[in-house]
Amino acid sequence: DGTLVPLPEAAAAPGATALAIRPERLRLLAPGEDAPVVLAGTVAARRFRGAALTVTLTLSDGTGVDVSLPNDGRPDLAAIAEGMAARLALDPAHVRLLGEAA
Repeated sequence: DGTLVPLPEAAAAPGATALAIRPERLRLLAPGEDAPVVLAGTVAARRFRGAALTVTLTLSDGTGVDVSLPNDGRPDLAAIAEGMAARLALDPAHVRLLGEAA
């Protein structure tokens, strides 16, 4: 979606073509909360998977991003609904750039 993500040199693979981050390494931001790197989108889906809630956001460019949140009984998890605006915090330390073979 055009968001710039500063990456450590060790994250890059030769001929990198895709950015990868594990869904549990993303964090859903509370209203008014900020982070150094933020991805904004719209909740496209939410799925309870036992110990986790998987939320899929669609970014402005159409990219789908999954975030895995612990299903720990927090009341704010129940408020996440399809169609609502949401923002994710992304820590560049957890990002990897994948080469063509990945």
